[in-house]
Amino acid sequence: MLKNKKVLSSFVMVLALVVAFSGVSFAYSYGSSVKEPMAEAYKDVVFNLNKSPQNWDKVAEKVGEVKDKLEYLTKELNEINNQSQFLADYATEIEEAIARKDKEAVIYNFQLALAGNIERRLESAEKEINEYKTAKTLIKKAKAFYEALEIVVKADSQEANERAEKALTRALSSLGNPGAFGFGAQPPKVEEYKEHKNTVINVLEDVIIK
Repeated sequence: MLKNKKVLSSFVMVLALVVAFSGVSFAYSYGSSVKEPMAEAYKDVVFNLNKSPQNWDKVAEKVGEVKDKLEYLTKELNEINNQSQFLADYATEIEEAIARKDKEAVIYNFQLALAGNIERRLESAEKEINEYKTAKTLIKKAKAFYEALEIVVKADSQEANERAEKALTRALSSLGNPGAFGFGAQPPKVEEYKEHKNTVINVLEDVIIK
């Protein structure tokens, strides 16, 4: 009986360590497999606007599919940070730009929305920094939106893109790790997180805002 208890105890300890180290590895993973409808709609809109001839009906269709999300983002970002450089009435601005067939205005306001969503997710992650899984999910979502804008940032400055990517990676690692069964727990580093969050937002302000 004693031997069985020792075996079970050893198994639990090994399992805990495996889970804890797996958690660390996952926390530091940067890649995002998250698909965000607004980010996907943006890609479709840009594709259809770069066609010859431009497919404005398809553009309007794709915007219509995420109109409620654009409206909700305006409301949410206004509540989180009404001084945000990315804050706009996205749905109205984009629809009006479509009506006058203003390609640049459609793309610009959509980019503002994506950047606003990144800010919204990162600010929310800071508020939830003691809830590891929630904060991690929010950063992963921010990453998904950043991926849609990455080509724009790179075109402006490769160095700025590298700074933003590193900041997103480090924002994840600064969440710490809850560990498992009491093993491998690491507390979040709030000040480090704020620094990385601000780096991402500053890069996007420099690149996107006109």
